[in-house]
Amino acid sequence: MNNVITLVPDDATLWEIAHQAAAAGLHLIDNGKRWALASEIPPGWKAVPLDASQLIRSAA
Repeated sequence: MNNVITLVPDDATLWEIAHQAAAAGLHLIDNGKRWALASEIPPGWKAVPLDASQLIRSAA
């Protein structure tokens, strides 16, 4: 499978991109200058750890 990379806009919030990554089954990655969403982590990038349980807000 080819790696799919989507650069994250500079004005996006972490909340928005974390949800987008989780919904699409992608990694949130960082190269020290930019954030992106990717299906695989390319060389020179690192995964930003996301705790899925923190992405779910309680309706209560």
